[in-house]
Amino acid sequence: MSPQAEKQVLEALHQHTLGQDACTIGEVTEERYIRLTGIFGTSRILDLPYNEPLPRIC
Repeated sequence: MSPQAEKQVLEALHQHTLGQDACTIGEVTEERYIRLTGIFGTSRILDLPYNEPLPRIC
C-alpha cells in the first residue's frame, strides 16, 4: 500500500469508535526475514521455529 493510501485508511479507521487507536505496525519489504524494532530503536531478527514440536490439539 502506498504511503498516501496508508494515511487515508488510518484516517477512515480513526473516524470509527473501535478504530481510534489504529496505527501502522510494520511494513513489507524485499528482505526475506522478519526484523523486530523495539521502542528504544533496537532491532533484532526474529528466528523461525525450525524443528520445534507443534502442540497437540487432539
